[in-house]
Amino acid sequence: SGIVVLGSVLDDRPMLVAMVTADLVARGFDASEIAKGAAKAIQGGGGGRADVAQAGGRRADKLDEALRLVAELVREKGAAQ
Repeated sequence: SGIVVLGSVLDDRPMLVAMVTADLVARGFDASEIAKGAAKAIQGGGGGRADVAQAGGRRADKLDEALRLVAELVREKGAAQ
């Protein structure tokens, strides 16, 4: 049970992959929402399914900020339940 978000920079382009286990998807967590929300920090966008999604952007220098934003997004979703 968990949520995993990986970040990488390929050819100066930041990328994120978000994964959410089935039990947390059932509780309302959504990898696509997480990827889209975090992608705002890297000036990008993303999408996918509730269990797995990806995002890309233009600001590789903001990847750490995007990953920190993931924790906030998950906490907010958990608090809203």
